[in-house]
Amino acid sequence: MGGRAPGKKAVKRVAVVDDPDDETIETSAEQQSTKANAGASSARKKKPKTLKDIVGFGDLAAGGGGGGGGPGGAKPRAKKSIEAVVMLGVHQSGDKKGQLTGRALYAINCEFSENANIKVLMENGAPAEKARFISDWGKWAIYTVTAKIALSIHKAIRASTAAPITAKEVNVVLDVSKFDRLETPEFTLATSQLQFETQKDGVLPRSILVAGKFYPFKEFAKAKFPEIRYLDLVFNGGADKKAAWVLPVSAQTEATGTLAAYLVGLGAIVHEVDLDAEEDEDDDAERDDGALVDEEAEEDDDE
Repeated sequence: MGGRAPGKKAVKRVAVVDDPDDETIETSAEQQSTKANAGASSARKKKPKTLKDIVGFGDLAAGGGGGGGGPGGAKPRAKKSIEAVVMLGVHQSGDKKGQLTGRALYAINCEFSENANIKVLMENGAPAEKARFISDWGKWAIYTVTAKIALSIHKAIRASTAAPITAKEVNVVLDVSKFDRLETPEFTLATSQLQFETQKDGVLPRSILVAGKFYPFKEFAKAKFPEIRYLDLVFNGGADKKAAWVLPVSAQTEATGTLAAYLVGLGAIVHEVDLDAEEDEDDDAERDDGALVDEEAEEDDDE
């Protein structure tokens, strides 16, 4: 029972030992067997006759789209010309989607390395607004309420030493004809020394009240006329209250010029009204009546 079967070769059993990393350690007999199998496998390899015989070669994509960098690679993208334009704002959502917003933007694509400086130049030219990059246009853009403001920004960029490449390559002439489709900002400058009053200061000295949508112009005005203020005014004994920009008439000097002339220079339409004119006319009438009385008195004396 315990002997070998006739004709059977004895098989040496070897132990398999686990190392600390759970890897099986082969005995010398197993190692020899593995080498033999590897040799047999190597003997079965065949060198392909041509490159086309390689499995999967036919699945490779056709050439022309690769980026090998050599003569056969993709051609470098042509540099986009630097251009400044005026674009009209369009509602992007809601009931008015696709309709004009009534606002225009100065837009420019510039030399990449000069992006930051161009942004500063644009915001200096329209200080109440922020420049932003609009990817659909591939341009920096900023709201400009008048053609004159857009032209001023363009002039500053063309003269800039902080953005020399853009200044050199941008179009010389800026087409501002799209502003013809928009309403021109319009203001009434009302002057009085009797009718403007605050709860804190009482009746103000002779001042100019700005009536109209002044927000896009406020930073311009503050830089030119530091004394201009946004005040809560009271009328009709405090029954009515209005907030408005107010400038003392005395703040207009020979150096600054007038607020009206400055706003016209920025492209706005300006109307000027003296709210005390009626009072002045009444005073003149009283003076004329007094003169008439004096003349009659002199005639009586002559008699």
